[in-house]
Amino acid sequence: KEMKTITNSQVNEIKVMEKIEMKHTSYLLMGQLFLVIGFLPVLFIIAVAMTRRSLKHILSLTQMAARIKDGKLHERAHVSAEDETGALAMVFNDMLDSLETSQKKLQEANDRLELQVAERTDELNSSRQMLQEVLDTIPVRVFWKGLNSEYLGCNKLFARDAGLNNSGEIIGKTDAHLGWARYAKIYKAEDRK
Repeated sequence: KEMKTITNSQVNEIKVMEKIEMKHTSYLLMGQLFLVIGFLPVLFIIAVAMTRRSLKHILSLTQMAARIKDGKLHERAHVSAEDETGALAMVFNDMLDSLETSQKKLQEANDRLELQVAERTDELNSSRQMLQEVLDTIPVRVFWKGLNSEYLGCNKLFARDAGLNNSGEIIGKTDAHLGWARYAKIYKAEDRK
């Protein structure tokens, strides 16, 4: 087995080479560290910008939702991107179209119902008026009462006998309020039978 002998100059040369290699490695590590540290602010700025952009769209949609709650269905969300917020804005707009269509249909149905109610009310008033005319022209006294013996209506002859100017004045009165008040208890007992 042979042993190699290294001279002092070779040892010194190896030491110098190791120092150079260590410095080179440390410079390389420091360069990489500065590169990473240098990119961190850039990455941070990019992240903040992307977050602000996303939040801006979400805030815009939130404000629109508040206006929709107040009944402003004519507005539409601005679709500025093909990302999640853009998809959300498109869904928002579709929802608004659907709500606006439903609201128009509901208003149309309400208008039709109001017209039908007005027509039926006119028909009912016309029928009531005709019935009152028939009751007022027959030669018989006619009246009708509620469950508590209060008068709900009568014809002209009965109103005249009760000392009233017209048949409308009797509504809500009882026998105790009319000219035959002394018989009110007897009439009330008859009403209950």
